[in-house]
Amino acid sequence: MTGPLILLVDDDLPLRQSVAEQLLLRDMRVVEAATAAEATAALLSGSGPFTAILLAGTLPDGDGASLCTLWRGQGITCPIILLGGKTVAAANDHIAKPFRLGTLLGRLEALLRPPTAVTRPPPLPLGPYQFHADDKLLVRPADGGKIRLTDKEAALLRLLHEAAGAVVARETLLEQVWGYRQGISTHTLETHIYRLRRKMEADAAAPALLLTEGGGYRLAP
Repeated sequence: MTGPLILLVDDDLPLRQSVAEQLLLRDMRVVEAATAAEATAALLSGSGPFTAILLAGTLPDGDGASLCTLWRGQGITCPIILLGGKTVAAANDHIAKPFRLGTLLGRLEALLRPPTAVTRPPPLPLGPYQFHADDKLLVRPADGGKIRLTDKEAALLRLLHEAAGAVVARETLLEQVWGYRQGISTHTLETHIYRLRRKMEADAAAPALLLTEGGGYRLAP
C-alpha cells in the first residue's frame, strides 16, 4: 500500500482501533501509538515521513498540545489534528471529544487535499491600458503606469467592456452596478463617469475611450 501514512496517537484503544479501521478502508497506512513516548519513538524510527498526525489531547505521559508544539520546534511540518484536550496554534485543526468518525475523516481529507491552483483571468485590453478587473487596476504597458479604480468604477468598466463596443443604457448601468430601479433620479452614474474619465482619458473634456452615446455609454473599440 502506498497511500498517505498517518500517525494515530491515542490511549483509548477502542477509539484508536475504530479510527484506524476507517483510515485503512480509505487506503491510508496507519502507525498506532498509545503514549507520547511511543509516538515520539515512531517519529524517530524512520517509519515516516508521516503525511499527517492524529494526536489525542490527553495522554498518560503528556498532553497533546505541548507535544504538538514540541514537534513543530523539532521540524515536524505535516498536518496535525488534536483530538480533545486544549487547542494550540501549532495544530492545524482541533476536534473536541467525543466526535463523529465522519467529522474527523472529513477534516483529515480536507487537510490532505492538494491546494487548488487559483487561476486569475487575463487582463482585458482597453485602449492603451490592460484592465485587471479583479484587481481593480488599469495598467499602461507602454510605461508601466497604474491607475487604481474603486469597486464601482471597475464594475462599470467591466460591464462596458462586456458590451464589446455597444452602447449600454444608463438605466442598465444603474441597475446592474448600484441596484437602482428604473425611474430613479440620480447623478451617481454621471459622477462616476466623470471621475473615470479624469483617471483614464488624456483629455477628460474630449474623451476618446469612454464615450457618451444614445442615452448611455460605450467603450471605443
